[in-house]
Amino acid sequence: MDIETGDPQSPQAPKNHVDLVIATYTNIRTLHPILQSLFRDDNLKNAFLEAVDREKALIMERSQDLEDHEISKYQKAFVTMIEDEEYENNAGALELFLYEVMGFKKSETRLQMEKEILSYLGVMRALDQGERRGDQ
Repeated sequence: MDIETGDPQSPQAPKNHVDLVIATYTNIRTLHPILQSLFRDDNLKNAFLEAVDREKALIMERSQDLEDHEISKYQKAFVTMIEDEEYENNAGALELFLYEVMGFKKSETRLQMEKEILSYLGVMRALDQGERRGDQ
């Protein structure tokens, strides 16, 4: 559905949804408190940014046409917002990653989020190690 006209058949509908997501998250200028905390540790910061890069690469391997249903509007908005190589301070893109790509709920406590992020990073590290072993 086209957000502006309400026309469900509009060819612009998916793009408008992506634009709306981008507009919502672009207004965020301060890193989420959980990321501020995480980024104080260079190892955790690097692991998180590697996870972001991995997710971006996975999304980019799929069709970018939303009508093919291979990616969501949130994933499309995410990769659009981090096209710039210097995205680590893009608070909006990283918050979009937390809530819309990783699937955190805004009602989750800081402790829950920290625990889940650390678990996620552990899984990503294990995948990376497995890939490196497979390349040998």
